[in-house]
Amino acid sequence: MDFVSCGEDGSFNVWSGGELVQSIKHPTTVWTAAALPQSAEVGEGCFVTGCHDGNLRVFAKNNESYNQNALIVQLNINFLEEVLEKQKARSQGPSQEEVAKAVKWEDRGKHTAGRKENDVMVFNRDGTLIAAQFNSGSWVFIGEVTGQGDGGHIDGVWFDHVMPVEIETATGLKNLQLGYNNGENPFVAAQRFIDHHQMPQGYLAQIADWIQERAGKNSAPTIGSAAPAPQNNPASVNTIAAPVVHVSHVINGYAVYDELPNQGKLLAKLQELNNEAASSGSRALDATSLSRVEQAIATLWETSRYHTSELSLAELQALFHLTDCFTVDKRFIVYDLLRLLVLHPQAASSLAASPAGLITVLTQIVELLSSLVASGGSTSSAGLPISALQNTLLTMSKFVANVWRSDTIRRTLNNTSSTLVSQVTFAFTVLLSQTALYTACNKTVRLALLAVPFNMLASAYVFNVMNNGTATSEVVEKIIVAALQVFHSERETEATVYRAAQCLQTLMKYALMDTKRVLLATSWVVVGTHAGSFIAQQVVPRWPTGSATQTALQEIASELNK
Repeated sequence: MDFVSCGEDGSFNVWSGGELVQSIKHPTTVWTAAALPQSAEVGEGCFVTGCHDGNLRVFAKNNESYNQNALIVQLNINFLEEVLEKQKARSQGPSQEEVAKAVKWEDRGKHTAGRKENDVMVFNRDGTLIAAQFNSGSWVFIGEVTGQGDGGHIDGVWFDHVMPVEIETATGLKNLQLGYNNGENPFVAAQRFIDHHQMPQGYLAQIADWIQERAGKNSAPTIGSAAPAPQNNPASVNTIAAPVVHVSHVINGYAVYDELPNQGKLLAKLQELNNEAASSGSRALDATSLSRVEQAIATLWETSRYHTSELSLAELQALFHLTDCFTVDKRFIVYDLLRLLVLHPQAASSLAASPAGLITVLTQIVELLSSLVASGGSTSSAGLPISALQNTLLTMSKFVANVWRSDTIRRTLNNTSSTLVSQVTFAFTVLLSQTALYTACNKTVRLALLAVPFNMLASAYVFNVMNNGTATSEVVEKIIVAALQVFHSERETEATVYRAAQCLQTLMKYALMDTKRVLLATSWVVVGTHAGSFIAQQVVPRWPTGSATQTALQEIASELNK
């Protein structure tokens, strides 16, 4: 028998045969829930919830048509963002608006009628929210309402608790911050801290025990001032069992696109497209600029001389000028050249020193992808359907993936345009997350599109060289939705599914609880069922038994079904 329950804590729980299938958090108290009658319009297994914020929300169990509706998908993302924001607000304590709405302390005498002994009520006392208890006919002050109070951000990621930690080194004490979320297994938080700061694994039990004891307190431990707890001592880990997190297929390198097309054919195509632009009255390269592009190509094709060869500023400018000459459907040749350009050490240094041209091109890419998403893929801002842009999307994806791989360029973008990095990655993941757009791309394009968030995660988490602030909650959530979309729609290319699984495993390793929460919250809309069940029952069987892809998917499903 399937049923649902709701509670004052904002939870809406789905049960099957007495077993909890999913818990969907709401922004505030869920006062009521009701099943909707089965019909052709809503399908079966649909429920409506009534929340304290005055909103009714409908949740569908299995309705494939909902998965194709971009508005419903976006509403679900907005709902998830609202829940996360409310959780942050609660951990930070009452807002000024909440304080202002509370009854003033000096008016407490007006609120005694009908009160029972030991009733609790909050009041506004001189701009501070306090709690009071009704006792013997009057209100007695209990204490200040502060919330958790010690939440905050670490590298752009929100944690319910941010704890100061001192590490004793040969050169003295080093002050670090450890993030921990309510309900999270302390061993997960401790392992994340150890991985991030490359600490000895022997500290795991010591840090986890301290988290369990100190959550919400402000005293800082000194790690290393005493011998770490022995790894083989059961007494040190008896209080909480360390989680067994089977994610053995995390991202371990970059996707790199360094293949060289046939130089003669490329030059002939470049000349052809430039002549077309000139004959149509559009902007085209003059003879001098075209000669500079040809010289740049000759240099880029001499890969064995990359350590000594150089490209002039004029050659770089001529290459970027091509984006102004060719229409978007012909721009594939430009991105193909630029993907090689950013791999050249001296050229990358020059672009890092003067990134204006690169920033302009990345901004154009965001605009193109946004126009495709806004129209549902029917047309771009240039009036061209996505089917006419396959070559451009392919080389464009490879170019951006190579940009994220370049340490030199990435460092500059982190310092000058970190918002742009997030915007570009977000634009790619939004396109990937839309069923109509994803299926309209050919299999080669789909694999290349996924390389952009793949390399962003490699930079931000695996190699820790990109500012983690670029991996915003919006970007991470959209990567999760995009991965689910890949699992749901991909039938041709196993490599694409494996790449999506690597993205999820990486997120599960470095932000386990958040990733699981978003996956479980979005899967009902994206794939129409529980994420773990969907992956185990529908996705795993599609791919070869014993393959890396199948193993990675099984590990994800196992984590989600815990």
